[in-house]
Amino acid sequence: MARPKKVTPVVENSDFQMFSEIDINHHGNVGSYLPAWAYSQLIGDLQSEIDKDEIQVSQQNISSDKANELKRTIKLKRERLAEIVDSRPKVDTDQVDNIQKGLGEKISDSMFTYTDMHRGTADAHEEARRMSEPCIKLSDAEANFAIGCNVVPNGNRMISRNQAAKMWKIARRYIGENSNIEMLRKG
Repeated sequence: MARPKKVTPVVENSDFQMFSEIDINHHGNVGSYLPAWAYSQLIGDLQSEIDKDEIQVSQQNISSDKANELKRTIKLKRERLAEIVDSRPKVDTDQVDNIQKGLGEKISDSMFTYTDMHRGTADAHEEARRMSEPCIKLSDAEANFAIGCNVVPNGNRMISRNQAAKMWKIARRYIGENSNIEMLRKG
């Protein structure tokens, strides 16, 4: 498996560098919606693969060529797992928590209520506009966090609800909390 060359992250000038070199694709851009460290299920799956391969090698019922190949694979998977785990930024958890709380309130205010959605009284055009057009004003700290999350606010520090949701999800995963955006929807 060929590894892409290491490049400088496209995310700069932020105290919250949530993406790292591991998240950069071969085109030099962030290649994923969330940083690699935020995908806990995939990290767990990779660890399970390593454990399974190690058990297979330890049982010694495979040829030496196959065992050597498996050992090389295990080594590569361990290196990849270490890169992912090490890519988690070291930032102030309290600051991230405060930012996610503020974003959560703003996102919640921009969502139609659960009742409106289920009754069909929510305006679909307005919902689509809020999702795609800038409608959430960021504070200075939130704007700084946005840059670190690969979200670029407009000149008035405004972003769309989808962009705010991305930031909120990254912050929630950083502090180890549930990141389902629907939990913000009011009754």
